[in-house]
Amino acid sequence: MPLPTDVRQRISAIRLFVFDFDGVMTDNSVLVREDGNESVLCNRSDGLGIGMLKDAGAQVVVLSAEENPV
Repeated sequence: MPLPTDVRQRISAIRLFVFDFDGVMTDNSVLVREDGNESVLCNRSDGLGIGMLKDAGAQVVVLSAEENPV
């Protein structure tokens, strides 16, 4: 879904968007599996929003305290 022109113009004035991952793009819950590995649940809407920002030319960074190949 393309962003409206006025929104694109406002986004172009912002140099960088930085989002924290834990507790922002998740509900801060952790699933601990039998093998000890942890997983979190994310809402795909967050990814859609990030994609829309990038499509509008914005630079986007997602921070996390933990390394994760995902």
